[in-house]
Amino acid sequence: MSQDGKYQESELVCPICAQNIFKQSHSLLSSRTKTYLGLDWTNPTADMHICFNCLHILWFLDKAIGMQGESLVWQDEQPLICPLCQEEKLISRETLLSDKATTMFNTDWGNPAALNYICTSCGFMQWFLNAADGEGGETVTVADHELHCTRCNHAHFERSTTLLSSRSATLLHLDWTSPEADTYTCTRCGNIEWFQQG
Repeated sequence: MSQDGKYQESELVCPICAQNIFKQSHSLLSSRTKTYLGLDWTNPTADMHICFNCLHILWFLDKAIGMQGESLVWQDEQPLICPLCQEEKLISRETLLSDKATTMFNTDWGNPAALNYICTSCGFMQWFLNAADGEGGETVTVADHELHCTRCNHAHFERSTTLLSSRSATLLHLDWTSPEADTYTCTRCGNIEWFQQG
């Protein structure tokens, strides 16, 4: 980790396939209110580190580094800590999980919102939806690896597709043309695993 708290790409290891080569990209973190008011292009942008092998996405929000955080507990009553640097002080926010159809028709403000818990030491972002009871869902294989939740090791997920919008595309009302990610939500703890579509 650098002196300013940012993780260097050379330090990252993919939690899915254990590879350490990543490509970088960015995505807008849309909020419900700003999207409804047509101001979603003013939302913060997160850095994405995308595994070159399995396309798993690690998210970072640098502006969270150094902020005043708090110790938090998720709905399974387990404490939330940063899985990268073990920091216990986190900040929280909500981010819309928009899809192509609702974005095209300007109704994406009605999409579900994920809960983000963001490390105040390194900026790593965790994503959650309210979890089911561990029932249902499906098993998933990614790059010859059976997918397990990186938080609770559960192996059943609900799959959906989410836009990875950019500020410029959103400003020009072309965010529905943005690339998409496959998201797998753990049916036990609600943790979301992100994969860029190939």
